[in-house]
Amino acid sequence: MPPASPQMPLRVLLVDDDPVFRELLAFVLRADVGAEIVGSAADGAKGVQLADDLRPDVVVTDLLMPRMDGFEATKRIAATVPDARVLVVSSSTDPKDVERAGEAGAAGYLPKDRAVAELPGEVRRLRPAKRRSLRLFFARRLVLG
Repeated sequence: MPPASPQMPLRVLLVDDDPVFRELLAFVLRADVGAEIVGSAADGAKGVQLADDLRPDVVVTDLLMPRMDGFEATKRIAATVPDARVLVVSSSTDPKDVERAGEAGAAGYLPKDRAVAELPGEVRRLRPAKRRSLRLFFARRLVLG
């Protein structure tokens, strides 16, 4: 499947063990970004499988999940679906987790308590045509919060 263009909806895969949070994210992304939610998974292992099968533009994942955590899932998705951008949305605000997520291949990181407000902008930023330096992004997020 070709990557999303400004005219095509952004294809998003949601990976989080909380089904209510996944539905909230899906609602926000459909309403504010016009995204197509191509799949959802409750654990990292299923997220990796779906990412490989569905080839989304963006994968939104949690870090703390059963079967496979978000760090390992991000690493595997980045290796097997290199065109997909992984955005971590986690309750952890530990700078070490942000760094580990970046090292695993995440293109961005949002705390869950800011996800509803900031998710649309972050997903738009990750649109394939607007890819930016990950080092600059993580430096900006760590410094500016």
